[in-house]
Parts: sequence; structure tokens; C-alpha cells
Amino acid sequence: MGFDFRAIYQAYLACRRRKRNTRNAQRYEIHLLDYLVNTQQRLQKRCWQPARSVCFVTSGTKPREIHAASFVDRVVHHLVVPPLEKLFEPIFIHDSYANRKNKGTHKAIERLQLFMRQITLNQTRPAYYLQLDISNFFNSIDKRILYRLLQNRLGKAVKNNQLPNEKGLLLRDLCKTLLLNDTAHHAIQQGNPNRFAKVPPHKRLSNAPKGVGLPIGDLTSQFFANVYLNQLDQFVKHQLKCRHYCRYVDDFILLHEDEKQLIQWRDDIENFLSEQLNLKLRDSGILKQVSTGADFLGYIVRPHYRLVRRRVIDNLKQRLQHFQKRLVKKHQKGEMLELSRHDTQKLRATLASYLGHFKHANSWRLQQSLWKRYPFLNSVFQLDKFATINAVNESPESDSFYQQWRYFKQRYPQGILLIQTGNHVETYNDDALQLKQVGYALNKTARIHFGQTISIPLKSFKALRRSLRRNAIAHSFVAEQGYQKKLKHRVLRFQWQPNNQQYQL
Repeated sequence: MGFDFRAIYQAYLACRRRKRNTRNAQRYEIHLLDYLVNTQQRLQKRCWQPARSVCFVTSGTKPREIHAASFVDRVVHHLVVPPLEKLFEPIFIHDSYANRKNKGTHKAIERLQLFMRQITLNQTRPAYYLQLDISNFFNSIDKRILYRLLQNRLGKAVKNNQLPNEKGLLLRDLCKTLLLNDTAHHAIQQGNPNRFAKVPPHKRLSNAPKGVGLPIGDLTSQFFANVYLNQLDQFVKHQLKCRHYCRYVDDFILLHEDEKQLIQWRDDIENFLSEQLNLKLRDSGILKQVSTGADFLGYIVRPHYRLVRRRVIDNLKQRLQHFQKRLVKKHQKGEMLELSRHDTQKLRATLASYLGHFKHANSWRLQQSLWKRYPFLNSVFQLDKFATINAVNESPESDSFYQQWRYFKQRYPQGILLIQTGNHVETYNDDALQLKQVGYALNKTARIHFGQTISIPLKSFKALRRSLRRNAIAHSFVAEQGYQKKLKHRVLRFQWQPNNQQYQL
């Protein structure tokens, strides 16, 4: 009994989740039946082999090499991992938090805080923590040891009738095929070659010894990492008898009331990693009092609260500084905020990612400070008390053009509001009277619901902008962008402010 067609199709559905709009997923879907049948036949004949992966380098402060398997191979990964998870989950310890259902970074942080309160008797006695991580972990995993761990567990599952013999053999062969695959030497490099040069040599998978190293980026690698370090977890819990211990991938932390005990445990762990897993610690680790807080998984963790790590804050500020330089253009008499659809979406994605991280910490004042430090954000997004960003540069659902105009006028009261209506740009009421003073004539007939109206052809809009800047008159332009019910959807396209003004708060 191998993998039937239904199982392969379910693996495909899991693989495409949240990725259906990507090019590779769409290409696979066009020839879906062919790919599924081909995968099933190759698995049945035991001749499936991984295709070449795509290798690229991340753009963060620490460049990291990522190997992305082809979509066809990722379907097989989603086929292999779930049955293996069912076998290994019962033997994994509770306090392993990486790449497992109902776990994750925030659960790990909550657990660490609980341990801090327990070990200090709710901060009534001193206690210590020892934080360690493994040097170059993924590139140091010994595939022979890993395969032996997988083979032993599969053998026990077959022996205990937890798994049919044929499926057990197929899973074993697939694991062997995945581990034998020389991912690094067959990968297709994608991106700027200069980015690859920034990756330290020891971090390159192609430089790992033969039979050592797993590619970062694969679902199987994430699961195999947990299988490999489960040996460490079992050693810490059952041999060292450490009650307060949690691990996320290769970053782990132990707590105890005796500082000397933690030092002894560090030596024991170092010996165990070297002798049993061919791994070594990055350094001697961090040994501090619990009261000072632990820098763990992006947060400064203390028993009753947590703060955002300084490096994470600095990374966001660098990105916002980049957006400010890109979106806010300096002119002789003022500055202009110019918003394209692409830039707005990219800015929103960046903010949502970081604020999603911030909201799990005590960070309300930090969030407010960002909007003060980068005033242009106030023209685009509003931050609510739940750390959710709401777009204010686009019209909400409304029943009339007048409601749209009133929304933008209330939101951007500084200066003249110019709003696109088809192939014209119009302004109304007091704004129209102000525009009249610089030489533009009022329409003989005002638009309904408005008093005075000035309408200018879109082709004359550049001349209008020059005139307003010359006279140091603040103005905002709202453009049409698609439809909203029966109305045109409208968004703020740019704002121009004289040098003595700030963007609207």
C-alpha cells in the first residue's frame, strides 16, 4: 500500500495553500492531472527523484542562502511529512516549538515567561538562565545519523502495526532519496551574484562536507531538524533532568536557581552534541540572572512582560527611512508625498509584518513613536488600539460622490483638495474660491451638493500643480482607481506641503 491518488491530491492542496497566485502554482494547476498522475506513477515505480532547486540569498542584515524546491517536489514533501509527523509527534517533548502545530514563537515566549515566574517563585528569589545555540546548524546536520533516526522510528512503527509494511518501506526510500540528493551542487542560482558573495563560506551549503547539511527552505528540512534535535531534547529532559527548558530550532534556553548547575549542564550538552550528533555550540552562550531579561526569538523576555528586540526596531526604522526617501520628494518651496499603488501595498505589507510582531509585546508607545518619527505615515495609514493598520488614503464605501469628497476633505484639511472626475480635475467651495485667487475661473454651473466649482481638464493638471507650488499653496490630489459599488473608487495620489507645514496628523 503506497500513496493513492487522493493522498497526492490532498498533498497538492496543502502545498498550494496561500500560494495559489504564484507563477509555479498556476503552471502546475494548468497541467494538474498530468502532474498528479506522473507523480503517482513515479512513486509506485520507486523512481522519483527531486528536480533542481532554485537558490537565492535573503536581503536582510545577515544574508542567508535559501534553496526553494520546485512546486512538483514540494507536493511530494507535503506527502511525506504528515505521516512522519504522526509517528514522531508522540515522542517529541512538549517544549519544542519550531514547525509544529499549535506551537510557534509566541507559544515559546509564553512558556519561557511561565518558567521565569516558576523558577524565581514569582520574582521572590534569584535565578539564572543559560541561552545556547548551535553553530551553523542546518549545514552541520549529519545525514547518516538523521537517516538512522528516521529508519529506526519507521521500523518500530511497522513492527507495532502503526504503519503498513509497504508504506513504511516507501517512506524510508523517499527519506533516503531526499537525503542523498545533492541540493547545493545542482541548484539554479537566482538573483544578483554579489548577494551570494556576501554569504560567509561556512554558511554555503555547497561548502559542507559530503553527507552533511540540509537545505534551508524545504518543508522536509524543517521537520528533519526537529527529528535530529529531538535527541538533544531527550538528553536534557531525561539525563540532565532539566525541568525548565525550551527550544526553537537551534536556539534553546535552560533555567535553574543554581548558576553552577547551568555551567555544568553547558559542558554536558557540548559533549553530547559533539559525540552523538556531530554538532557544536556557537559559543559559551549567555548566562545571566532571569531579572535582566532574555533576548529570545525577537523579544526581550521578562517574567511579566516582554519588549521588542532593539535590532528588530532598527530594521523597521531602516525600511521606513527607505520608504520616506522614495515617497517624499523635496522641492525648493516644499515637499511632495507621492503614492503609487505598488508602493502603498509594499508599505502596508512591511508595516503589517512588523506590527504583527510588535503587538505580542509591550509596544504601544513604540508604535505611536513611529507615526511621529515618520509623519508621512499619517497620510496613508492609521493605527488603532489593536495594532492594526487601516488605510486612510482611500475612500471607504459610500453612496455618493459627495460623501467621498467630504471624507477626503476631513482627512486632509490642509490646503486645496483636488479630485479627479473622469478626464477632469475639480475642486469645490472654499477650495474653489482660493484657486480663483491664482487666476482660475469658477464654473458657471456648480456641481450638485456643492457651492462654487472649478473644473480643469486633466491635460492642464501639470500647469495647475506648478501654479500652486509657485504660490506655496498646500494641496492634495485624489485620483480614480477602479470601482466601488456603482461609484469610482478614489485614492490619495499625492500631497504637496510648503516647508513650514507638516503632514496631517
